[in-house]
Amino acid sequence: MREFEISVEYDKMSHRLGIDWDILSNFAMKHADLSYAVARLGWTQVTFAEYSGYDCRTIGRWISGASTIPLLVEKHLDLLVAIRDRMP
Repeated sequence: MREFEISVEYDKMSHRLGIDWDILSNFAMKHADLSYAVARLGWTQVTFAEYSGYDCRTIGRWISGASTIPLLVEKHLDLLVAIRDRMP
């Protein structure tokens, strides 16, 4: 499933559940959090771009704060960092 299709499904689900994404956006991952998560994984922006399939410029825009970080990217990084923190 492509990110756009997943995004549409999230929109449908959030509408059914009455979720206000404008309020939740205040809790979204900040650019410094993304930079920290990438570093915590021992990756560079280039490594993260290769792993995630996003263009390096897109990653750069997220880290600089020029673009909003997609929720799926945020959740995926949260999971990867949690796994990494549990490894010996």
